[in-house]
Amino acid sequence: MLLSFGDPGDLTGIGILPGDGYVDIDDQPPAEIAGLILERAGLPVSTAVPSRPAPKPETYTGHLRLANPHFVGRGPELKKLADAVGAGRIGVVAAVHGLGGMGKTELAITFAEREAGKFSGGRWILEAEGRKKLLPLFGELTYDLHIAPSAGPDETAGMRGQRVLDELKRRAAAAGKPDQGGSVLVVLDNVSEAVLLAEPQLAPLPHEDWLRIIVTTRLGREDLPKSLVFIPVDDLAEEDAVKLITDHQPDGRWPAATAPADEAATLEIAKELGGFTLAIEQVALYLGHHAIRPAAYLVRLRKEGLPSADALGTDQGVTAQMRHREKQLALVLNATLERLDRPARTALDYAALLPSDSVPWPWLRACVAREHPDALRHDEGYPDPWAEIRRRLEGLRLLTPGDHPEIARLHRLVGAHLRGRLPEAAVAVKLRQMRDKVEDFALELQAVWRHDVSQLWQLAPLQAAVEHWRDGDRDAAYGNIAGVVGDIEQTIGRLDRAEPFLQFAFEALDEAYRANPQSVDAAQAVSVMLVKLADFLVMRGQAGDAARALGYYERSLELGEQMLRENPEAARDVSLGLNKLADFLANRGQAGDEVRAMGDYERSLELRERLLRDHPQSAEAVRDVSVSLNKLADFLVRRGQAGDAARALGDYERSLELAEQLLRDHPQSAQAVRDVSASLNKLADVLTTRGQAGDAARALGYSERCLELAEQLLRENPQSAEATRDVLVSLERLAHVTAAQPDTYAARKALAFQQRALALASKLREDNPQSVFYGRTAAWSYYFTGQLAHAAGEAELAAQCLAGCYTVLHELISAGMELDEPMRNLYTKVKAALGDEA
Repeated sequence: MLLSFGDPGDLTGIGILPGDGYVDIDDQPPAEIAGLILERAGLPVSTAVPSRPAPKPETYTGHLRLANPHFVGRGPELKKLADAVGAGRIGVVAAVHGLGGMGKTELAITFAEREAGKFSGGRWILEAEGRKKLLPLFGELTYDLHIAPSAGPDETAGMRGQRVLDELKRRAAAAGKPDQGGSVLVVLDNVSEAVLLAEPQLAPLPHEDWLRIIVTTRLGREDLPKSLVFIPVDDLAEEDAVKLITDHQPDGRWPAATAPADEAATLEIAKELGGFTLAIEQVALYLGHHAIRPAAYLVRLRKEGLPSADALGTDQGVTAQMRHREKQLALVLNATLERLDRPARTALDYAALLPSDSVPWPWLRACVAREHPDALRHDEGYPDPWAEIRRRLEGLRLLTPGDHPEIARLHRLVGAHLRGRLPEAAVAVKLRQMRDKVEDFALELQAVWRHDVSQLWQLAPLQAAVEHWRDGDRDAAYGNIAGVVGDIEQTIGRLDRAEPFLQFAFEALDEAYRANPQSVDAAQAVSVMLVKLADFLVMRGQAGDAARALGYYERSLELGEQMLRENPEAARDVSLGLNKLADFLANRGQAGDEVRAMGDYERSLELRERLLRDHPQSAEAVRDVSVSLNKLADFLVRRGQAGDAARALGDYERSLELAEQLLRDHPQSAQAVRDVSASLNKLADVLTTRGQAGDAARALGYSERCLELAEQLLRENPQSAEATRDVLVSLERLAHVTAAQPDTYAARKALAFQQRALALASKLREDNPQSVFYGRTAAWSYYFTGQLAHAAGEAELAAQCLAGCYTVLHELISAGMELDEPMRNLYTKVKAALGDEA
């Protein structure tokens, strides 16, 4: 009989006793060994030898390496992993950005070490990259488990894997109950093939408490069975990144004399690297190994660019200490890109030219279609190649979900590497091509957003793109994109957001014009942008804005006249400039403004009538004449000279006729609806003022239809400040018309309409506290409500409204905002009425 004190395969430490068989007495108590020897030798066993106690549970450690002592953060991920594994489900640790270096494996190993007491059956790891069958993969543990590599010539890889599972189960049972730490943990590291985790592969695994599995992968959630618990590993939090860098210093902290500056610079480094774990660890090891101050390295990083951080992975002092499988992001990225076809790589190249958190899929598709038109063509009924490209990029987690279903994210460090792969000339070409496509999307958004608010999701990425490209070359396409953003923001009523984009647009377009002063298109673009800037300043109304606005209007008109001398079709640009300048002068009301405004209105109408005669089928020409008629009629009503009222009525009626014509031809046009609504309101006003037989009834009908159209537009675009104000104006006009009706309850009905208008005016002012335009709207609405409240016998409400009007105007004046003459007169009037209360 052989008595062994060690491994059966090891011939050292054995003894020979009488009898047959093999007995392993390794780790047996001395008394037990002595008794066994006496018994087998045929000698009497002393009664002093105690009986054999029950065997204790065995403990197996497995072959999982120790965790990184510098591991930081990831508390939420560790909690999710513990919940998943504790419930007996497979926890899938996946990198949000799909590349190596996010810390997936280290998270799994750290969890295993911290929870070691729950896995006394052993903790094991299997390299799963490229593997497609699960049982054969488990079979690779035979060597580490010290069991026979083969049970016979007929054993398949799957059978070997089953034998490994049987051995793991035996060890789990020997270690104790699962809820007492008798479980086995297996980490399937870097799973690259989704089929490995498909249900047919998972089915043979024992669904028993003794087996726990963690998967690390770059695959996305959509690639995995729903039964698996998906635990994304995102960028390292800034405070954790700072701690990781600090922990790698010789004493685990910064010298006391430089600590505040070192900590501040470390935080900036973490921000620059975007929390990419691999890059943070490279920098941490590099600074610690070479004793470099973080402030000095921050200067170098910003000078050399983000990809320079990746070069630290080649430093011997860094490489020797790194736990990551991947030592450099560039190598991992290059290997990943080699697996992509050209259209997919092109999509990534264009994504790298956009802000990292704002990459719209439709923009990428347009750019890829331009560069690879044949790659995206497909017949009806066949799969869309673009959908496959998108799935591929999402599956590899190179582009990940953003804040909208059509917006993706690209890690800024990855984007920097992608840009670095392209020659400088290629970057310039692709950037121009992308801007051209983005300009198309911006102009399309400008045309449709008022009646299709679902498209406003593009506003945020357009803003981000303008900001992202601000410090580079700014061409006309950039200017037009910025102009659309500013125009939409101003229309919505967010003046503080509108201003910088309008300024960016003007600077870019003016620069393009100065570089090519013979270009009619460049001159026209500048002329239009000058008008938009002036309109913005008039709406804002701060100190000095009026003078600047006048300068812009005059320069715009000057450019228009210059174009008209060379091209008769520029008459529209000139007419626009004339109307805008006339509006400004009519509202300013200084000496000579009235005469000049009248001349500008009449010349504008004359130019537009000529264009309509030349292009009678043009909807644009029809609308232009309608708008000019309304503007001229408005001025005549305000001027109030002999014959002005009759002429204004005729102009309003012809304007409405043209607007109705356009609405019949374009019933889905929000602009046509708005134009008809505006003409109805103006007609109702002039009829109410004239007061001839039948005028009151006609005015009421016009006002009611006007409100109906305005409310229709607001229902279709509830976020629009413009649509809200249109309803407000319609309510005030209806209140005015209703008050003039021969009705006993006319005053109270009118007050009800006006109170609804006041509520809208107050909301617009609340949303735009810096806007003189909406402040002016609210002040007049308070005043009108007070008047109607007084007429209806509501003295208390009338007083409250008078006070509200004063408060709004006083706040505008106190803030240094510039009021027009009617508002200044209103302020004086209200202040006098309030007396000591003001």
